[in-house]
Amino acid sequence: MNDELLNVAAGVLLGIGALAIKQAIFPDVSGLVPGIAFVIGAYAVSTQTDDSL
Repeated sequence: MNDELLNVAAGVLLGIGALAIKQAIFPDVSGLVPGIAFVIGAYAVSTQTDDSL
């Protein structure tokens, strides 16, 4: 596997994990949009660590 794909996978898993934790802590916070933003944010952070671009 190449490193870029690994970074993407790690970012997605991080986003999903953070979303799951957020849902567990704040179950009353409705809205898929913040969750999606969180996943995108985690993905963006994960891609920033790759300097091969």
